[in-house]
Amino acid sequence: MREGEDGYLHIEPVHAQESFWLVRDAHTDLVALRWVLPLLIQLSERYGIDAEERERWKETLKRLAPLPLKEDGTFAPADISPNPQRRNCENVELYGIFPFGIFGAGRLEPERALRTFLNRPIKGICCGWNPAPIHAARLWLADEALTLLLQHARENQLMPQGFWFSPGGRKYGDLIPEIGYFDSSGVAAMALSEMLLQSDSGTIIVAPAIPKDWVAKFSLRAVGGFVVTAEVAYGDVLYVLLKSENGEVCEIANPWGDREVEVRILPSEGSPKSVTRIKGRLLRFKTERSKSYLITPLGRPISSFSFERLAPKPNGAPKYPGYKSFPPPWERKGYPSTAHFPCLGISSNGKSPARDFVLMASSSVKSGQQ
Repeated sequence: MREGEDGYLHIEPVHAQESFWLVRDAHTDLVALRWVLPLLIQLSERYGIDAEERERWKETLKRLAPLPLKEDGTFAPADISPNPQRRNCENVELYGIFPFGIFGAGRLEPERALRTFLNRPIKGICCGWNPAPIHAARLWLADEALTLLLQHARENQLMPQGFWFSPGGRKYGDLIPEIGYFDSSGVAAMALSEMLLQSDSGTIIVAPAIPKDWVAKFSLRAVGGFVVTAEVAYGDVLYVLLKSENGEVCEIANPWGDREVEVRILPSEGSPKSVTRIKGRLLRFKTERSKSYLITPLGRPISSFSFERLAPKPNGAPKYPGYKSFPPPWERKGYPSTAHFPCLGISSNGKSPARDFVLMASSSVKSGQQ
């Protein structure tokens, strides 16, 4: 970092992910520092360590350069004037929404974050690692999150056993790998989780981005040592069951607006016992370690619920949620294939079609060079 003529600390030269090289004040670096420095300060104060470094962190945070903005007032990927050439398809300006969680719905600058997302330069899904569905979920855009999640699956979940591509597949046929990519499956898993539950801000938010026509039952971990189980039906959260693993104070956004709710503790035996009644959009109550609490709107007794055992049918055949818009490269080169995308299938010589194609292509290049 260097002090500029304006007195701020600037980062130059720097890469804005893989998209812009040798630029100034990358959005990713500035939001990362705005995320990690307060955390370091908080931890050093809590444990009484690193006092000298703490003062330096505070000074750095105070003098850190402002985030670059575009002419329309939305976040910019960086000050790209030193080198405006784009080299990859990342929406760098959205990283303050995720993974750093500084901006977005229920956070800082929600309107600017929303406009930045809606005006993002790379629309849709460019590769399996693209976190666009997570960005939409963090902005509480339920329909957009669902659209992007399904598009992500169609374009990248192409292996017969359900593994994911990235960046190979529909767009880059010659780069199709033989193994799945964890980042692609991670985007899908986290996007769905963020649609169901968010808590990284310290406040538990149930069903922040669930489409109105969904019926969902889930159990997910939340920040603060809580396990949250809930059921949602057509836009209505039926109940929230919360297990406290550490005995911390629970802070949860009221799933029923400002309606009064009842918190019941679940004893090891017998019926739930009422602990408290709370009203307001933000609910806070003390918990005990290893105890479970049932939260429902006042006037909705447990007896009003009907219960049935879940009995999902076992999977009987491969599923192909993805699609192929053109034959894979080994089919185009004459290698016979009858499977949907036989990346893990092996030939009689123990090789896969993908590896055979790569070896064949490599041999052709070498012979051409000779």
